[in-house]
Amino acid sequence: MTYRNGLILLLGDGAAFVAALCTAAFLAHFISESWLERDFFGLSGPDMAQQVTLFVLLTAGGILFFAQKEHYHRRAPWWQQVEHVIAFCCMALLIEGFVNYALKTPVTRLWVGLSWVLAVPFLLIFRRAVREALAGTGHWEIPTILVGGCENAIETLYALKSETFLAYKTLYAVLPDANEKAIAEFKNIHPGIEIKSALGAT
Repeated sequence: MTYRNGLILLLGDGAAFVAALCTAAFLAHFISESWLERDFFGLSGPDMAQQVTLFVLLTAGGILFFAQKEHYHRRAPWWQQVEHVIAFCCMALLIEGFVNYALKTPVTRLWVGLSWVLAVPFLLIFRRAVREALAGTGHWEIPTILVGGCENAIETLYALKSETFLAYKTLYAVLPDANEKAIAEFKNIHPGIEIKSALGAT
């Protein structure tokens, strides 16, 4: 992954965290005041500053965690990213809850909980949006050349096509040991993939 793409993904994650915090504050305020008929603590004064500061610190920790998992340096499978996002948000929720309890901060627990619950879909949606934006400008696809046996190439193409987030674009396949029957089978299963260096076929 290029440095620019990684930086854009990182900024997208930052925006997703902020969007989750703001949306959670709005929802928690609405639910507390309208449905639960309770006062909403957290939108003013030192309590808000503490809440936002803690959230920012945890957000920075999340970005470092994702960077350590190489989300911004290499193409990770989509479900692996989902797993990492859920794991971090659960951990962040526990940490923030513990800190607020230890400091006896009168912040609405609903806001804290919604912030990290919403962070999961917001992060995934923003990542998809960034991916689609980069793909639309031609900066996401990875030109790929397959080299090897026919059966291995067929299975590899299945794997690459199943993980659309990675966006590998197969330019052609090199099947040096394939016979005419194997080549015909390959073209039947994966039409449109050019074959080179296989019994003179192109």
